[in-house]
Formats: sequence, structure tokens, C-alpha cells
Amino acid sequence: MRCLPLFAMLFPLLMVSCSRGGKELAAKLHLADSLIEAEPDSGAALLMSLEEEAADASRANRYRYQLLLAKAMNKTYRPITTDSVMREVADYYDDHGSANDRMEAHYLLGCAYRDMGDLPQALLQYEEAVAKADTASEDCDFKTLGRIYGQAAGILWEFNQPIDLLEYARQSQRFARKAKDTAMIISAYEDMADAYNMLNKPDSQIILSQMAAQKYLDYGDKEGAAMALGSVIDKYVARKDWTKAKRSMDTYDRESGVFLPNGDIEPGREIYYFQKGQYYMGVSRLDSASYYFRKLQAKPNPSLNERLAATQGLYNLYQEIGDKDSALKYCEQAAILVDSTLGLHMARGTARVNALYKYNKTKEEAKQKEQENTRMYYLLILSVSSLLLSVSIFVLIYNHNKEKLREEQMRSSHNQGLLAQARESLAQAEEDMRILQAKTEEEKMRFKRQKEKQITLLQKKIQQLNKPKELADVENKVCDASITEKFHRLARKAKELPTQQDWHELSEMIDQEMPSFRTTLEQGVVLYAEEFHICLLIRLHFRPSEICYLTSVSKSNLANKRSRMMKKITGKEGTASDFDHFLLGIY
Repeated sequence: MRCLPLFAMLFPLLMVSCSRGGKELAAKLHLADSLIEAEPDSGAALLMSLEEEAADASRANRYRYQLLLAKAMNKTYRPITTDSVMREVADYYDDHGSANDRMEAHYLLGCAYRDMGDLPQALLQYEEAVAKADTASEDCDFKTLGRIYGQAAGILWEFNQPIDLLEYARQSQRFARKAKDTAMIISAYEDMADAYNMLNKPDSQIILSQMAAQKYLDYGDKEGAAMALGSVIDKYVARKDWTKAKRSMDTYDRESGVFLPNGDIEPGREIYYFQKGQYYMGVSRLDSASYYFRKLQAKPNPSLNERLAATQGLYNLYQEIGDKDSALKYCEQAAILVDSTLGLHMARGTARVNALYKYNKTKEEAKQKEQENTRMYYLLILSVSSLLLSVSIFVLIYNHNKEKLREEQMRSSHNQGLLAQARESLAQAEEDMRILQAKTEEEKMRFKRQKEKQITLLQKKIQQLNKPKELADVENKVCDASITEKFHRLARKAKELPTQQDWHELSEMIDQEMPSFRTTLEQGVVLYAEEFHICLLIRLHFRPSEICYLTSVSKSNLANKRSRMMKKITGKEGTASDFDHFLLGIY
């Protein structure tokens, strides 16, 4: 007991401390968010230092921490290796936070699937993210929205879907312009160029690549410009536009930054030697062409495509020289490699088809789930409407019964007068019976039968008049009892619930005034305390809202419980209203 005053003093301090701790963590998370944009590594380091603090934080701060941690990992190119946490984060923000929070949560969930190699799921989450964006709001994060479209465009390139890729690239650029995100604007040009390459529209590809290169130059990025021009060298060669091909190659060689000090291109980009060889074939510098084809051929562990390119280049070269034996040799090698390449392309095509099938199937399942959720929403509205209608009907019936009870009480008052008259008549009849003794035997018998009949009729009349009075008296007594009034006050104030002693006192009052009530309910069945309490309150004419509060039962659950108790107690099917009528008829 001595600890109570101390606890009473410390409790407010503890609450203030918890509140202050939550605000401090929220401020640190806000700082981390700002750092992620400016210095991603510093933002990630700050978040890692907050891990233990976030683990014990409020739900809002925990999910905010996980969202920012995933954002920092994505910004610093660290793979997100599991989707479980981000699925929880996305579910949380579906019901909390701003439209930007919801968009970013689903975007980062998509990034998790991307890092896990599940591109169909990643694309679905990117689509979900853009659907969450509120583009009509001034606060819309257009920069992130543009980058989401850009990420989705990358997956569509993997799926070899040029039409969708072109549309997503346009949307990416549209929102990047709103956010003045230069890097994303240029990236969108390159994505559109890739789409036109897939569609075999070299003119459009060249125009967009040149636009991207010019944008890079406008912002002083010579490497980016060189890379953009390098992507269309093969198109210039195919069109025999040797001047532009040479200019693009020179820029690429000089500015791209992908060449080693010894002049070799960095590993993984050796296919460029084939393009240079093709160019030198076109301008009849066959020695240079041979040099680059041989350079590609000599690459350690070349890919199948690189081997085929080198072989085809050498075949074309020897055809041009007129060396038929060498041309035949490389023609045979090329034929073998073409078969292998076709098999590889078929395998990749099958993988793309499977990925697209999974994507479309998952999208259809999501659509069906959304339709099912919509159906359940309307079903819920219908159920709530039905419940409100049922409650309205119950209130009408309750008011009707209350009016009937009032009329019954008025009839009872009227019957009291008739009862007094009947008692006077009975007293007179009994007096006449005494007079019977002075009559003759025959007259006595006749008079006796007459009076006995009269007495019987009067007794029946008294019984009939007494019964409504007794029922009305019992009804008034239980409804006006002090414990009943206490329950009404508790329900009206809605500040505290009845104690066990209150329920016990209410039960004892009913047992005394209506002895048959408990025996009728518990005949052959066992009622739980909550069920018996509901029956007590219904019998005492409590409203459903009062019953719900006093028993801590929801309105929908109350209706279900009344219907089930109808079957349980009476053995008959019936509605909640039927059960109420049954209880109100027990005395």
C-alpha cells in the first residue's frame, strides 16, 4: 500500500518520458530520411544505429524505421533479401500515413521482389505503388513516382514488351519533368530508345539516343553522352552512314570511360569489337576489321553470342577477301553456333513467357481478390443495413409492448374497482347463505344451489380480475426496483460496468419476484453467465444499446446470441425478436 503514492507520482513522469522518447525517435527518423536523399550511406549508418531503439518503439515508429531502412538499402544498392518485413510495412501503410507513404511502401516491396529475382511480383508491386499515388495533390512525390515507372520499364525490357516499355518510359519522363529530376528524364529517353530498338524502328531509336546524349552534355556528363551515342553505332553501320558511325565511335572511345589504360575495353563490353569490325569492313579497311574480330574471338570465356558474332564477322571478312576455304570453315562454325544460339534464345523466350504468365496470373488473382473485397464491402453494407432495420423494428415492437403494458396497468386500475364491487357481492352472498338456515329445506336447497353457483361465478371473476393486477404489480415492482434503476444509470452514464455484486443482486431480485423465470430458462440446459445476464436485461425492458454496454457485447453479436438462445432454450428456430417476446411472457 505504501508503494501506491509513489507509483501515482511516477506514472505521469513515465508517460511523459515514453511520449518524449517517441518524439525523439520520430525526429531522428526524419533526419535519417533527409540524409538518405542527400548522403545515402550516412542515412543508412544512422538508421543502423537506431535499430535497438526502433525495436521497442511504437508501431508507427517501428514501421517508419523499416520503411526508411529499405529505402536506404535501395539507395545504397544493397539487396533487400526478404519480402516478409516489407509486406507488413505495405499492409500497415495501406491503412495509415499519406498517399506518398503508401506509394513508397509498395515501391520498396517491389524492390525486395526485384532483388529476390521475382520480377513478375516486382512489376505488380510497382503497378500497385503508382496506383496509390495521389497525382492531384500538390504534395505528391513526383520524383519517386517517376523512378517507379523507370524501374517498371526496366522489367518490361527484361520481358521484351516494347509497347508497355514505351508507355512506362513516357510516364516516367512525364513525372520526372514535374519533379525536375534530370537523371530520370535522360534515363527515360534511353528507355524509349530501347523500346524502339525492340520495335525495329532505328530512326526513332537514333533520335532519342541523340536527345539523351545532348541532355547529358547540357549537364556536363560527357561519359553519359558517349554511352548514349555508343548504343546506336550498330544502327549507323547497318545504314552505311560511315561518317556518323565513326564520329560516334570516336566519342565513345574517347569519353565513355569504359576503356582500360592499355586500350582494351573493360570486361563484359567486348561485343563492341564486333561493331568496330563491322564498321571497318564497311569502309574496306579489312586488316582493322580482322584485328577487332580476332580480338573478340580471343576473349577468355566468351559468351555464346560473342562467339557467334566473332565467327560471323570472320566469315563475312573471308567472303569479302575471297578466301573460300576460310569462309567455309567459319560458315560451318557459325551454323553450329546459330543452332546453339537458337536454343539459348528459346530457353530465354520460355523463361520470359513463364514470367509473363506468372505476372498475368498473379495480376488476375489480385483483380479477383479486389472484386471479392468489393463484393464483401457491399455485403457488409447490406448486413449493416439489415441490422439497422432489425433494430428499428425491435424498437418499434419494444415501444408497442411498452404501450400495451401501460394500457394493461390502466385496465388493472379499472379492474380494482370491479374487484371491490365483486367482493361486496361476495359478502352479500355469504350473508344470504346465513339466512338460508331459516328457510324451509326445499327453499334452503334451491337457495343454496343458487348461491353456490353465484359464489363460484364471483370467485372466478375475482381470480380473473386478480391475475392482471398481480402481473402488473410484479412488472412494476421489478422494473422500478432500485437495482434495476442502478443498471439504467450505469448504462446511461457509460463510465463504469456493473460489478459481480450488482449482477448477483439483480438475479436475486428476479428470483424473488419471478421464481419461474430462472427455472424456465434453465430447464434442461445450462446458460453461461453472460447469456443469463442478457436474458435478465431483456426481461427488464432494457434497450439493446444498454444491454450491449452493460454486457460488453457488440450489437451484431447480441442479435446472434439472442437467436441462438431461442433455439437453445425453446428448441425452436426463431429471430432475436421472437426470443424477446418469449422472455417478456415469463413471470
